[in-house]
Formats: sequence, structure tokens, C-alpha cells
Amino acid sequence: MEATERVVERTPRGQGDLLRERLIDAALDLLDEGHEPAGISIRGVTRRAGVSPTAFYLHFEDRPEFMWSLLERGFTEFRLKTYEGASRGSDPEERLLGAGAAYIAFAREQPERYRLIFAADWVEHGIEEGPDNSLEAGDAAFADLVELIAACVGADGNPRGDLDTLALGIWSGLHGYVTLCHAHPGMAALSDAEYTSLLAGAWLGRLSST
Repeated sequence: MEATERVVERTPRGQGDLLRERLIDAALDLLDEGHEPAGISIRGVTRRAGVSPTAFYLHFEDRPEFMWSLLERGFTEFRLKTYEGASRGSDPEERLLGAGAAYIAFAREQPERYRLIFAADWVEHGIEEGPDNSLEAGDAAFADLVELIAACVGADGNPRGDLDTLALGIWSGLHGYVTLCHAHPGMAALSDAEYTSLLAGAWLGRLSST
């Protein structure tokens, strides 16, 4: 990357959590600009945020803790996007399909953030696993999907199999689809809504494919 980074105004002292979030914002900006996760440094982040490197350690113990927080933020944004998609539905099926379409939209609109949070090997990107190797926001996003599926399959009193398995199947189908579409942009012959409906129908065996 060329050394043309934008430097924002310095943050006044005493803003606590606001500065913590600003540091994460700065790292996400760098990521969106094409910086590799392994190349995001404390100095680069603090320069973009307009603070000294020393200020970083008031909020994070070290870089691994910071990068784990970056993953949590990414999953939180991802979860909010899918929640907004689901909230536009008027019944359980529409809410599930809305969440699926929003999943695809997030991957398309925020490709760098999507690749970060779903990286096959975070350590390869310079990210060490966090406490208990569990992402709270990621777990919550999966739980949201399970809840949406439960509302669909339980609506007629005829649930189909284990809800976690159904959620994993649908999530895997969405992830595979967006990964292939990114690798081969001209591949998709269906709209996002059409693909989501067919995928959900294949797993749940009852949703329409319209």
C-alpha cells in the first residue's frame, strides 16, 4: 500500500470507551482499504485514530486482544445486518429469508470484513484465539439463525430434525454461495432472494422457491 493514510484529529482525553471504539474503527478502515489483517499494526492503527501508540495500551493489553475485539466488532456488524433483514419480514418464513438475503448483502458490501470474520485460519492472519476460543457475537449470530428456523419449522407443529443441524446447513450454504460469487462474479444466475429461498426450502422442505 502507498503511504497516503488519512490522519484524523486527535481524540480529547477522558473519552474512555469512545477511544477504544475509535481504535477499532481505524483498524476496520485500514482493512477496508486493502490492508491484510496480519499487516495491521498498533502504530498504524493509532496513527489513523489520531492518538499516540501509548494510548492504545490504556484499552488493550496487546495486539492479539485488540484483533480479537476487531473480530467481535465484525461479527456484531454482521449480526445487526442480518437482524435488520429479518425484521422486515411479516411472518417467520419472510424473516428467515430476509436474514439470508441480508447475509449475502453484508458479504458483498463489506467483503474485507466478511473475509476476516470467516477466515479459515485466524492465526495465519496474525490473530491469536481469544478467551475460551469463543466469539460472543458470532455465537449470538448463530443463535439468531436457530431462532428464526425454530419459528419456521414449529409454525405447523412439524419440526424437521435438530435445529442446530438445520442452521449449520443453511449457514454453510450461504457461506459457500458468497465465497463462490466472490471468486467468480458472473457465476450467479439467481437473485439473492431466489437463492436464499431455494436454500431454505432444500433444508426445511417447506418454504416456497419464489
